[in-house]
Order: sequence, then structure tokens, then C-alpha cells
Amino acid sequence: MWHRRRILAMPHHALIETVVDVHQSADSIANSPNSQQLWARRSMPVLAVGTQEVVAEQERAHFKDHRSRAVTLEGCGHWIHQERPGEFNELLEDWLCALD
Repeated sequence: MWHRRRILAMPHHALIETVVDVHQSADSIANSPNSQQLWARRSMPVLAVGTQEVVAEQERAHFKDHRSRAVTLEGCGHWIHQERPGEFNELLEDWLCALD
């Protein structure tokens, strides 16, 4: 509800510009080739949490650190940490503890 209210309160032109910039510009990180170029440059441990296994597989292909992990939590939307906070926080804590 909080996110919905914030979006509805945004000026219409700002919402349109944001969506276009994020999803339709050629150099957007939301476009897969650009995302994968960024992923390929990461050398640190990564915890990638998402909702689609196909994206998790793409992430895994670029891991350089053996401590990296890609996890899929099905049935969530964009706000995984808010939709399933207990599960997300446990996953994050376990991963962080394993880095030591």
C-alpha cells in the first residue's frame, strides 16, 4: 500500500520518465546485455535474491567469488525483503555469517 500511494502521488510525467529511462534506454541496466556486463565486472562475493530462476542462472554464470550465491524466492514481487522479511533476513544473515 505504501508503494502504491507513493506512485500515485508522483507527477505523471516523472513516473513516465522514470519507466522510460529504466526500461527503454539503450544503456539501461535493466537491459540484459548491460546487466551482464556489470555482473561480469564484479569480483566481490555476491548475494543475488530474485524471483526468477532464469535470472539466478545468469547471475551464477558471472560469479567470481566462491562465496557468491543466487537464490530464487518464488511467489514474490519486486519488494522481496518487504513481502517475506523473515525469510529474506534469515537468508541474508546466514550468507553474511558464512563470509567469515
